[in-house]
Amino acid sequence: MKEPSVMYSELNRASITTLVDDFYADIRRESLLSPIFNGAIATNWEPHLERMVDF
Repeated sequence: MKEPSVMYSELNRASITTLVDDFYADIRRESLLSPIFNGAIATNWEPHLERMVDF
């Protein structure tokens, strides 16, 4: 795994999308957090991820 400073060194839409996707992939694998996020987001992951990138 690359160090975050290398992966996200430029601030642009592509790097933000990568950051958001990586963060939520980790969340979805986490046994304690995954049920909470799945309960709130349910089947709306794509719209949620797009909203987080826009935010």
